[in-house]
Amino acid sequence: VIQSSAISKAPEPGRTVMLTVNKEFQQRVDAALESYILTLQQTKGENQGREANAGAVVVIDVKTGGILAASNFPSYDLNLYNSHYSDYASDPALPLYDRAFQGLYAPGSTYKPSVALAGLLNGIVDVQDRVDCTGRYMYYAPSYTPRCQQYGHSGPVNVVTALQHSCNIYFYDVGRRATLEKCAEVARALGLGTATGVEVGEAGGRLTSTEDSNYTVSLDIQSAIGQGNNAFTPVQLATYAATIANKGVRYRTHLVQGFLDTNTGEMLEQVEPQVEQVLEDGIGAFDAVEQGMVLMAQGNYTLAN
Repeated sequence: VIQSSAISKAPEPGRTVMLTVNKEFQQRVDAALESYILTLQQTKGENQGREANAGAVVVIDVKTGGILAASNFPSYDLNLYNSHYSDYASDPALPLYDRAFQGLYAPGSTYKPSVALAGLLNGIVDVQDRVDCTGRYMYYAPSYTPRCQQYGHSGPVNVVTALQHSCNIYFYDVGRRATLEKCAEVARALGLGTATGVEVGEAGGRLTSTEDSNYTVSLDIQSAIGQGNNAFTPVQLATYAATIANKGVRYRTHLVQGFLDTNTGEMLEQVEPQVEQVLEDGIGAFDAVEQGMVLMAQGNYTLAN
């Protein structure tokens, strides 16, 4: 039973949130992601991509940390959310699952630039130091000798050619020598396994640790090629890539560009880019890593492990 009622404060119009997302670009990214996955299903062989049935894309403005697009596939029609919720919720393809911000995935060889930077910035290796890729890593022989696919290479490789050819042997060795702790420290500074700052809920990510319940020494080197217990969200991976592009300057990743007056459309508050962390580099580490990444992209080498 209501005893009494009173208005303690008169209602006021709220402010309209303006996002960093570019509508037209978002639509193009949505279409590109769907097209790519369908193309894989229709053109690739078994275990070569045909099984792909979902994915996510996050695109970040590297100079501000603002998210320009965040796409999930499969997705759903927001206009039909209420009327079709039961269908969406029971769909085994999980269209309601926000893979871009909540999905945790093993990064694979996309993690190798982080390990390269851990080795270089901690003085474990320099740009010209070489590791001999024989196809098998023999440090733990004879009990454990993981391999390298040797995509277009063999013999001595340095950090640039190791990234160019995605050489497992190089990163097994550098990761082992750098240690899990130092690799994790650099990875977090780059944006992996830590909150990015984005205003919507995001999963935290995981970095392989000696404290993990399943830890064995093999995880030291499996982690270095992006396997082990490593698991990151697409928004973390996008933040990480942007930080490398910025030579170690990591911005807070964000979706809110500012706040508008509901009545006039006037911008009342602008969100300014915010630097979260800076990795100092006086030895050209980021330049070397960037060179290797560019060469890898130009050579069209696979990132499979």
